[in-house]
Amino acid sequence: MLKEQTTDQARRWFNQEAAIKDALKVAQKAEEAANKRLHAAGQTYTELLAKVVPLHEKIVELKAVADASKTRITTLEERCVSQEVNLGKVETELAAKNEAFDLMKA
Repeated sequence: MLKEQTTDQARRWFNQEAAIKDALKVAQKAEEAANKRLHAAGQTYTELLAKVVPLHEKIVELKAVADASKTRITTLEERCVSQEVNLGKVETELAAKNEAFDLMKA
C-alpha cells in the first residue's frame, strides 16, 4: 500500500513536472516571438528616425528660405510703394509742364 501511494505520488510529480516543462517551453517560445517583434519594431523605428532627421533638416532650411523670401517681399513692396510715389510726382510734373507748354503755344 505504501508502495502504491509512493508510486502514485511519483507519477503525479512526474506529470506535474512534465506539465511545467511544457508550460516553460510555451513561455520560452512566446518570449522568443516577442523578442523578434521587439527587434523588428526597433529596426522600423530606426529606419523611420533616419527618414525624419533629414526631413527635419529640410524643414529648417525651408523655414530659413521662407523667412528670407518674406524679407525680400517686404523690401520689394516698399520699393514698389516708393516707385509709385515717385511716378505720381513725375506724372504731376509732366502734366504741369504739358499745361505750361500748351499755354506757351496758345
